[in-house]
Amino acid sequence: MNQGKKLSPLIWIKPAWLFFVALVLHIIGYFPTIIENGYSTGIYKGISNVLRAITKWVPFSVGDILYILFIISLIVGLIRFIIQLSKGQLNRYSVLPIGLKLLNKILCIYIIFRILWGLNYDRLGIAYQLQLSKPQYEAEEVIQLNNRLIDSLNACRLRLPDTELPAPPVDSIFRMAGIGYSRLSDQYFFLNYT
Repeated sequence: MNQGKKLSPLIWIKPAWLFFVALVLHIIGYFPTIIENGYSTGIYKGISNVLRAITKWVPFSVGDILYILFIISLIVGLIRFIIQLSKGQLNRYSVLPIGLKLLNKILCIYIIFRILWGLNYDRLGIAYQLQLSKPQYEAEEVIQLNNRLIDSLNACRLRLPDTELPAPPVDSIFRMAGIGYSRLSDQYFFLNYT
C-alpha cells in the first residue's frame, strides 16, 4: 500500500458493530431468567430443530470440525502474516486492515456460537426446571457416591454371562432416546424433543 494513503474512518464500522452485538450477547448471559424463558425454551427450540435436521445424518460432531477449520485458518493466516512481515511487504497501512479482518472473523465466530448454542451455558438449568433444591456437598461425598455406583454396576455386570454384550444399532439407540424423551415430556414439557 502507498505510504501516504490515509485509512478511511469507515474501516471501523464493521468491527464496532460486531463488537456491540458480541457485547450485548455477553451481557445477556448475566440474566439467566431471560435466557431460560426467551432463548432456551423459545428461540433455541427452532434453532436446534434446524441444526438437527441438517446434521443428524453426520456421524460426528460438525461443531468440532468447524472449530478445527477455524483454528487451521487462524494458523495459516498467522504464518502468511509473519512471512509478509519478514519480507517487508507490510506497513502500518496494511497491518491495521489485516488486524481488523482477524478481529471481525473472531467476533463473527463468537456471535454465531453464542446464538446457535453458547447462550445455553448461561441458562438456569434442569434444577430450576424441576424445582430441585441445590444442597451443599463435599468432594468426599461425591467420591463415595461415585464408588457406590461403580460397585453397583460391577455387581450387575457379574450377574451377566461372560459373553460379549451385543451392541445395539445406532439407529435403535436414537429411536429409543426419542421414545424416552416423548414419555418424559408428558410430565416435563421442557423435555419435548422435536
